[in-house]
Parts: sequence; C-alpha cells; structure tokens
Amino acid sequence: MSKRRTRTVARPPKTRYFVVAAIAGAIAVPIVAAAPAEAKDRVVCTGFDFHCDKTGYGAVAEHSFWTMAGGHNCTNYVAYRLIRDGMPRRLQDMHNGTDWAHDARAHHYLVDKVPTAGSVAQWMSGSPNVSWAGHVAYVEAVGPDSITVTEDNYSSGPLRVRIITRNDPAWPSHFIHFGTPTGSAAPISSPVPGFPAFDWMNAWFPQLAKAPSAAPLAG
Repeated sequence: MSKRRTRTVARPPKTRYFVVAAIAGAIAVPIVAAAPAEAKDRVVCTGFDFHCDKTGYGAVAEHSFWTMAGGHNCTNYVAYRLIRDGMPRRLQDMHNGTDWAHDARAHHYLVDKVPTAGSVAQWMSGSPNVSWAGHVAYVEAVGPDSITVTEDNYSSGPLRVRIITRNDPAWPSHFIHFGTPTGSAAPISSPVPGFPAFDWMNAWFPQLAKAPSAAPLAG
C-alpha cells in the first residue's frame, strides 16, 4: 500500500484524455437523451358517487335518458347533459358509446375531429383503456392543446372530470356536435327552459372565473 503511494505515476497525454472524454460523451449522449415522456390525462375530480357532477345528475341518475340504462352509465350521463343543452328529451336509436358517431350521423348531426365546448367526446371500441362497448363523455372546455371532459362509467362509476391533451393516447376518436346539422359551420347551443346553463368554470375554478380575462363557459 505504501509503495503505491510513493510511486510516481505518469499522467497520460492531454490529447489522449480529451479523446477519451469525447468518446465517453458520445456514448453517454444517447443514454441521457431519453425519449419524451408519454402524455397522461389528468383527473381533476373522481368518485363513485355523483359529487363530481355539478349539474344535478345525481338526483335523477336512476332515470333513463334517450333509452339508456340509468345510474352510473356514460351514455345516460351524456344524454342528460345534452337534454340540458336543448336537445330533445327523447332520441331513439342511440346505442353503446362505440356506436354514437354512426348513430349521430344517422340523425344528421355533425361528427368530426374538432372539439368544442358542449360537444360529445366519443371513443370507439378498441381505443386505449376503453371496453368493447366504447365510451362517451361531455366536453366542458377546450384549450389550445387539451380538452376537459366530465364522464360517468358503467355500472358503478367512477364519475369524474379529467383533462386530456391532444397527443395523449386517450384522445377521443370523434367529436359529436348534437344540435349542429351535418354541413353546418358552428355548433348550436340553446339551454332548455327551466335548466340554467351550467357555468363550468365557476363551478370548478371560481377564482379563475372571477379573473378579468376569464370568461365563464356554458355547457
């Protein structure tokens, strides 16, 4: 041990040191430069009751809307929200969530890839984390690269609010604009008499709604 301490060790030439360093850096770069993280949806509120809905669905959830099964059910919840927005209380020939894009077209409503507040987000069977029956959700708000949706899940929930970014695998297959006939340029929204328009921003983010630059969103 002592001999090693007193022994003189020649330094390698500086050029060799830098060459090794350069090679080490070249090897390290691919390891450090990891692939971008996969985008994830963000759950704002979730629960197996109805507290995440601010429109009164919990009080009428056992009723069937548009012939859908009552209780915790994505299609029943969305039908309820659309009725609040002015859609007919009865609409026949609507089936599982995976069928809604087809069914809406059959009713001559606009189906596209463009989200708008008040539209329906629709997932086809086979979409990531979606069952064979497909799925639908109500679009509360649309941002530059994200949407906020409220959704229920059959048969016991959860009913939740979540934010989905555009590059997320969970992005919907289609957006359905009920109230907008095929060929129309802009969605039409007219609240049902007796149902006040849902102020989504004030319900979930009251401080943002009070800010001068923020405008309440009506569902």
